[in-house]
Amino acid sequence: MALKFAQAAGAATQFNMGAPAPTDRPKTQVWLNVGTTVQIPNAETGEVEDVFVALPIGIPLDTMENMEVRGTNKNWANMVQAKNWLLGQLKALGEGVEAGDEEIIDGLQIQVKRVGSAQAPSADENPFLSAMRGRLSVVK
Repeated sequence: MALKFAQAAGAATQFNMGAPAPTDRPKTQVWLNVGTTVQIPNAETGEVEDVFVALPIGIPLDTMENMEVRGTNKNWANMVQAKNWLLGQLKALGEGVEAGDEEIIDGLQIQVKRVGSAQAPSADENPFLSAMRGRLSVVK
């Protein structure tokens, strides 16, 4: 059976899987920048001043959405609620900052995390397998 496509080969195709097109998204106005403050002499005045040196890319804050609580794990729901509260606090702070101004946030920490690979336990160390051995027999 041959497949026929109504669109000519090479024609542009746009898939929109429910996400807004890039032009439909609001532009970020408030950024969370990660960096450090250093003291540098001002080239014109010679006075030492604090300058914030940030990573090349910031985190768009005002366009970030709250995380949805899913499932019934109370600890996870509490963590999601705390994450959403933190986001709300940072958004509120950002709304109060005048255009072109910046605010240093005390108390925020930066975490560097590397994702680990999934590791299945060995069959000898799995308590579920140990408990089930001998209870099931599969007959072929």
